[in-house]
Amino acid sequence: MCVVAVESEKALGRWLVRIGAALAAPRLALAASDSPEGQGRSSSDITVLLLLAVVVLKTELFAMAGWMVGDGDFRGALTVLMVGAREHLIMPIILLLVSSVVLTVLAGRRRRIASDFDLVCVALTPLVVIELVHALAHAVLPYTGFDLHTASVVVGYSWSAGVMVLAFMQTRSRALDTKDTTND
Repeated sequence: MCVVAVESEKALGRWLVRIGAALAAPRLALAASDSPEGQGRSSSDITVLLLLAVVVLKTELFAMAGWMVGDGDFRGALTVLMVGAREHLIMPIILLLVSSVVLTVLAGRRRRIASDFDLVCVALTPLVVIELVHALAHAVLPYTGFDLHTASVVVGYSWSAGVMVLAFMQTRSRALDTKDTTND
């Protein structure tokens, strides 16, 4: 039991380091994500962040679903949760997919589809984190005197767009695959 707790604590620490790197040192995070050892980690990181955002931003839906389950309405509870999650997740998922296709096309002959997807996951990390920070700030400061939502959207999208430019630069810095497979 103690070994499992230590291992999960180490995994959480590594997860927080990767998220922090995506925010504070995006070039380092992009290079790590583009390496063979880092493949797949950033996609799982963004998945956890998106699920965490759903839980934080849609807490009232979980409470409502809990009451519905208590009344025996399992189908209604599941519907409430799915609709609420869909409302929150649809834009980030569309942005993730479209950005991945664009980055892969722009990478040209240096494209690696899985790595390109991971780079986009790193690039969208600031957007999701800013959204979480906005939700927490709104909970603490319900009225701030200025439009906190607009400010958080502008900051989040701008930051992610900047990291997307760095992701493009990362793809262009890859070595070309020298194997010619056209004559095989």
